[in-house]
Amino acid sequence: MLDARGKTVHETIAVTDPDAVSSALEPYANRIVRVGLEASSIAGWLHGELDEISFPMILVEACITSLLALCATIRFVAGS
Repeated sequence: MLDARGKTVHETIAVTDPDAVSSALEPYANRIVRVGLEASSIAGWLHGELDEISFPMILVEACITSLLALCATIRFVAGS
């Protein structure tokens, strides 16, 4: 997770499963502005599932992820 200046304030790993990612995000739900997932074959599915849970989701290409981080207030990237 990044703050408004792009500084890492929290880092975690979650299984690539909507319930696991949701559980990891839940303690921060009231502060999350957007959740970014790096585009991949599984990210579209994960994006849809988390969007249904009401997290503000975006998909980003790897080449612009670092640029997005400069603009993001809080970003979460889940790994498997």
